[in-house]
Amino acid sequence: MVLPTGLSKDNYEIQFAINHIAHALIIKMLFPSLQAAAASTTTSDVRIIIAASVGFRYTRQFGIAYDTLNTTQSAFMGPAKRYCQSKYANVLYAYQLAKLHPDITSVSQHPGVVDTDMVRKARWLDRFVIWSTNLGRKYFSAEEGALNQLWLAAGMKKESIKNGMIYLPVGIEKDNLDDLDREAKQLWEWTEKELGKVL
Repeated sequence: MVLPTGLSKDNYEIQFAINHIAHALIIKMLFPSLQAAAASTTTSDVRIIIAASVGFRYTRQFGIAYDTLNTTQSAFMGPAKRYCQSKYANVLYAYQLAKLHPDITSVSQHPGVVDTDMVRKARWLDRFVIWSTNLGRKYFSAEEGALNQLWLAAGMKKESIKNGMIYLPVGIEKDNLDDLDREAKQLWEWTEKELGKVL
């Protein structure tokens, strides 16, 4: 979260590489097994829970800067903006997974603002941005920060989960995502093309 500028060894902006491309690669590699499990019985309950952030809202108006994802994006994007861009990708990816594969429950989730070293040891400016954009919200302990993903993975009944949605802690459906079709499809196509280079 809010890392200094850098590139992954595959030449992608580092936060986007870690928070989106790595997740998408793992999902793609596991997908044949997930599909087989989903098709095994009529009562199968296969779920993909992607860790996102409400920070995605701050990128929604700008979109993803595809033309500079193979750079550090340092000239025009600060650490928080690059982080929010990667979290927007998480939301879009779960949304598109749900559209393309409705037999598998795919959602994104915000764990809350969790009081860990990621927040405590961030640069003072980044801590200020986190604090100021979360006024009035509760800070969660590390243990509480795990509850939303656990609830979505095993606590909520399948029929209670809206496929493709983002959930806030704990199990609260949030944000109307109905206008994401074009951007989700664009991210999906870009990701498939990029993953095709390594698979």
